Order: sequence, then C-alpha cells, then structure tokens
Amino acid sequence: MITTSVVALAAKRHYIPGPDNHGEGFGGGDHILLGLDGVHLQNDGGAPFLLVQGYAYDLVHDGTGWRVTVDDRPYMAGHVHRIAQHGIPVGWLPAADGTRTELDPARRYQVRADEDGATLVEV
Repeated sequence: MITTSVVALAAKRHYIPGPDNHGEGFGGGDHILLGLDGVHLQNDGGAPFLLVQGYAYDLVHDGTGWRVTVDDRPYMAGHVHRIAQHGIPVGWLPAADGTRTELDPARRYQVRADEDGATLVEV
C-alpha cells in the first residue's frame, strides 16, 4: 500500500504529432504523452495507459477494478476504463524504483503527469 503521499511512477515518453492527434481528442499541436510501464487501460479493448501532461487521472475502485476517469477527455466518454495487465484488472501501478505500488480499495488516488514524469497521489 502507499506509505507516502506521492509516489513517482515508471513511465515512458511517447510523441504524438499534431494537429489532430489521430482523433484522440488531445487538441491541436504536438504532445508528449507518458505511458505507464506494464499496465494498460482495459475497456472493450486494451489500450496503453497514456497520460497527457497537465491532466489529473482519478482512480477509484468500483468493486471490479480500478476505474480511471479524467475530465474533458472525449476518447473516454461512454467507456469504462480500468487498470489492467494482459486484459486482467490489477491493483497496482509501476513505481519508478522498479517496485509495484499496491492500491488500497478503500482510498482514492490521482495519477498526475507533467514535464517531470508521472506521480501517484492519494486524494
């Protein structure tokens, strides 16, 4: 379980060229996205867990798994996205130190992305 208020996450940078960003709803211009190592978002298919810098992604356990939501992201509308590995819901995120950060279903979290990387915070 999280024992500190902020945990650095293991993430790789991905470049998405503008202006339309392949219909992903990121707005005009180029973007650097962060992908979390070893996990993806599972809905009606699997997709990398890519984070747009400047956004906070809410994580809440919904009884099935860790549901991920973020305001103003058209590509997430109408879908339920859960953290998964190989299509199976997981209760952890990859920490920058190579360990897994276990998530406590009784708590709420946010994953935040900025120019320095991705962090997990309890909210």
